[in-house]
Amino acid sequence: MPTANEVLRDRFLSRQVGIHRLSLHNQRYMQRLLEVALREANRELHTRLLRMQLLGFDSGPLVTRQIEQTISALSALLSESYLQMGDRFGQRMLDLTVAETEVTRAAIRRAVPNAITLEFSFPSESLLRAIVRTNPMQGHAIGSYFARATKPSLVKRILRRYREAIREAVATGLLRSESVDKVTRRVAAQVRGVARWQLRNVVDTATKHVAMESRQAFLASNAGDDGVVKGYQWLSTLDLHTTKEFCIPRDCKTYSVDHEPIGHELSWLAGPGRIHWGCRSTFTAILKSWKALGVKANELEGSMRASMDGQVPKCLHDAAEFFANRKWTEGELVEMFGRRRADRVLSGELSIQGALREVGIRVSGDSLARLSGLNRAEFEAAHLLRQDGESAAVWDKDGNFLGILSGSERSVLIPPEIRAAMDGGVFTHNHPGGRSFSIEDYGIASNHNLAEMRAFGTQEPGRSFLYSLKPGDSGWPTGEGFSQAWVTTAAEIEAQLRRQVLAGTMRATFANQNWVHWVWQRMAKDLGFSYSRTRL
Repeated sequence: MPTANEVLRDRFLSRQVGIHRLSLHNQRYMQRLLEVALREANRELHTRLLRMQLLGFDSGPLVTRQIEQTISALSALLSESYLQMGDRFGQRMLDLTVAETEVTRAAIRRAVPNAITLEFSFPSESLLRAIVRTNPMQGHAIGSYFARATKPSLVKRILRRYREAIREAVATGLLRSESVDKVTRRVAAQVRGVARWQLRNVVDTATKHVAMESRQAFLASNAGDDGVVKGYQWLSTLDLHTTKEFCIPRDCKTYSVDHEPIGHELSWLAGPGRIHWGCRSTFTAILKSWKALGVKANELEGSMRASMDGQVPKCLHDAAEFFANRKWTEGELVEMFGRRRADRVLSGELSIQGALREVGIRVSGDSLARLSGLNRAEFEAAHLLRQDGESAAVWDKDGNFLGILSGSERSVLIPPEIRAAMDGGVFTHNHPGGRSFSIEDYGIASNHNLAEMRAFGTQEPGRSFLYSLKPGDSGWPTGEGFSQAWVTTAAEIEAQLRRQVLAGTMRATFANQNWVHWVWQRMAKDLGFSYSRTRL
């Protein structure tokens, strides 16, 4: 028979499957509400495209004004629909808080021998409401994703796609004399894909966020001297989709009831199920020993846990050791490490342990410097999906962490004390929209002789990239020659793309997202510095 802690761990892992199914159910429910809202918006779009057709679809100010008026009309329709969707989803999440506290109570009661009398404390109703309405999920309250005026608003994101799709339709499809019905369907298909992807991410993450917050609130209410809970243990899913930056290193790690690391230095951050978008990790309570609870009983051997390879001893090995010691197929190596690193492993040039270290996963006995509880991979993973503004993290030439900087939608202000210390270091920051470097980014890199300038972000629908700039053998090219090369190269590529868009061989949205990437590619080749883009 397993110990009380093993029983409890089994029940919470089983519960995680139930939460995943609930997330899928919530996604289907919200998608049905979304389809109703999009159908109404498409009817409005069709009516206004017919009106624009009468104007001739030129590129003059009259059609531009009609596009903006169309976006305003769609905004009003979608804002009301999303608010109603948010209200319904919020009620489902309030129901989940109550259910999760009861499930947690029942799990502890079944794990502890009947001879022990337990009196449970429950979180207050106001605390459970706060979990749904005010506790931040990825930096924002859940309701703010459904409100029109807030930074993470799904309405803002979908309207951005409408604006791009309508302009593209006017510039291409309607110039080919396609019917308004066909153009409307094309625009609707583009928007629907983005809207469904955005809503799915929010609903999935919010469901797991609320479940984990509710569980934690109940366990915290039953911790301390008079309670049965003395800590938490992180449990990560053992498959190739588990995040290398966050969840694999934390698997099986233990924390106090105040979330302080026990025997390691990996901070709790937002916690399992909340540490990043779509997190599938969970956690279990560590109960006081049977002796401390007043029962004489021997500790029994542990049970098993699920993995991509079947059942393995539960936390006999953590995720890092599991991945280091398993047998790998070529396809799994490519999925986990990428093609080039996988080829090095297959050729014997690189060990599995070495590949794990290169992607930031510590195996037993390995040491990875963590400065102020943050490394570069953690920062980039945490900010990858951010679209409401830029943030940056900076390290000096010796690898010392200098700080995190917050900025506006298009820039980050670097304080003088960090500017004075960042020469020769590394600067990484997110780019809303997922585009490549600006000329200002290059200016920061060259002025401070950085070892590397990095940018990362996510394009819609769901393409994430990491961009890197490094100096060449002769350093960073600067001066009038560089400026002239930039102007000339940008003009040439912009002209090429314009011809392709007008010819219908390239989508305007795709060109807009990638033109600066192609500029940097040519500039790096012509001037001898390093530039790369990696799909994440």
